[in-house]
Amino acid sequence: MSILLCDEIKEEHLSGKILIDPYNESFVGPNSYDVRLGSEISVYKNFPLDSRKENTITTSNIGPSGLIFKPNTLYLAHTIEKIGSDYYVPMYEGRSSMARLGVQSHLSAGFGDIGFKSQWTLEIIVTHPVILYAGDRIGQIHFQNVNDKYNIKANRYHGKYVDPSTFVIPLLTKRGWTFLRIFPKNPSPGGHYPRSRRGTISMIVGRIDLHIYHDNG
Repeated sequence: MSILLCDEIKEEHLSGKILIDPYNESFVGPNSYDVRLGSEISVYKNFPLDSRKENTITTSNIGPSGLIFKPNTLYLAHTIEKIGSDYYVPMYEGRSSMARLGVQSHLSAGFGDIGFKSQWTLEIIVTHPVILYAGDRIGQIHFQNVNDKYNIKANRYHGKYVDPSTFVIPLLTKRGWTFLRIFPKNPSPGGHYPRSRRGTISMIVGRIDLHIYHDNG
C-alpha cells in the first residue's frame, strides 16, 4: 500500500472520497492531515478497571487556560475533526511536537478501518505534567491506498462507531458504547468465548490495573 501525499489529500477531500469536517487546508502536511484536541476529557475513577463491567468515569471540559495533564493517568479525549474514508485506510499518529513534550496521544488504537468516518477517540498519557489546550494540533492522520478490486461496501466498517455524536467512552452505559470492551458482551452460544481467547491477562498502564478476562471453558 502507498500513502497519499499533500495534493492527493486535498484532491480526494474535494472529490468527497475523504471526509474531513471541519476542514482547514493549512492543516494538510506533506503526507498527512493534522487533527486537533477536542474540549471534553474523561478519566477513570475506580481501580482496578474491569473489561466485563461498566467502569466509572469523570468527565470535564478543557477551559481557556488549558488543562494540566499529569503522569500515571489515562485521559480519554477526542479529535475535533470527523475524519475518514470509504476509499482509503486512515491511520493515526501523534505529532512530533507533542512527543517532544512527553505526550502520547494513542496507546494502541491508531489503526483505522476503511468506512469509518467520525471523530477519533484518543488515549492520552504524559511522562510529566503538561498543559494542553482544546484546539491543539495533537495528532495527524494519513491515508493508505487499498486494492479497489476488494473495496466493496460489505468489506467496509459497519461497527458501533459508524457515526457517534461525540467521542466514545468505554462501557459507558446508557448510550451502550463499548470502546474499550475487549470481548463481546455476550459469549457465543453455549456460554463460551472462542478457544483462542482463553486465559487471563493483566496489564499495567501507569497506575491503571486493567484485567482482561478470557473464558477457560
